[in-house]
Amino acid sequence: MALQEEYDQLLDHLSKSLGLGGKTRKVSDSIDKTRSAVTWRIRSAVKKIAEVHLPLSKHLEISIKTGVFCEYAPEHEINWIS
Repeated sequence: MALQEEYDQLLDHLSKSLGLGGKTRKVSDSIDKTRSAVTWRIRSAVKKIAEVHLPLSKHLEISIKTGVFCEYAPEHEINWIS
């Protein structure tokens, strides 16, 4: 009897995770929306920086990579304390 209950629970779970026609359901777009918002905010900030410090904005445009992960990877080492 326990095996039948487990089987029924498994079928119930699988049927809830499938959409109409047995196709997989789309996962929430929250991750993509968050990624997009972060990318937009970074680009917006770099544009504002360009208004007051063009060389820094160019450096950031080249050094910041966005996507699933954000990364600051300058082409060469920067000595920030001069």
